[in-house]
Amino acid sequence: MSYWDRFEPSACYPDKCQCEAVQDALIRQPSAFWSSLAYLFAGVAIYREVKNKSHELKMWAGVCCLMGLSSMFGHGSFIRVSLALDFASIVLVLSFFAILSYLRKFSASKIMAFFSVYYVALFLAMYHMGKWPKIGACLAIFAVSMGEVVKRPVDKNLFLCLGILALSFGVFVIDEMHIGCDPHSLFQFHSLWHLGTGLAMYFYGKWRFTNAA
Repeated sequence: MSYWDRFEPSACYPDKCQCEAVQDALIRQPSAFWSSLAYLFAGVAIYREVKNKSHELKMWAGVCCLMGLSSMFGHGSFIRVSLALDFASIVLVLSFFAILSYLRKFSASKIMAFFSVYYVALFLAMYHMGKWPKIGACLAIFAVSMGEVVKRPVDKNLFLCLGILALSFGVFVIDEMHIGCDPHSLFQFHSLWHLGTGLAMYFYGKWRFTNAA
């Protein structure tokens, strides 16, 4: 019996998740687990690169790292709690700046308190949603959040972000459709999704913090 079998499994477990096989091991999806480090690298890289260590930069770097850790937890365990945290982190990333645009008049401590409560609310919502409603919610929030993005100056970093994100979503769909699927290979399209979206988050952070309003 796997260590994770003592917890409530994700609704997609054991054979309706991504292409990569969910193994009976401490790390159930090794390829997706390790590729999730891309989000941690993105957070650390943008923090180190931007000279002005503003509170917003620190929060964005923290959000990137939170996404990496929750993704590793999700793919490492495939239990219901971890997948809810994973999707809550995705929604937090997608909506972070759109929400922050309404909160800048408040103190840093109040902003942090709001996002903490918001994250808990997202977790509870994702805990009670199925896989496809979660994905649908993420796409809807992405579309709404783009309304705030298009109001700001654009540069090559934003174009790189959106281009990489579009390609990454393509490989995400390929993986979800199990096209060219080899469940036991270390090469997985979902892992490419992690690497691509991690890189997109890095360029997005560069765009945000080199065009700070």
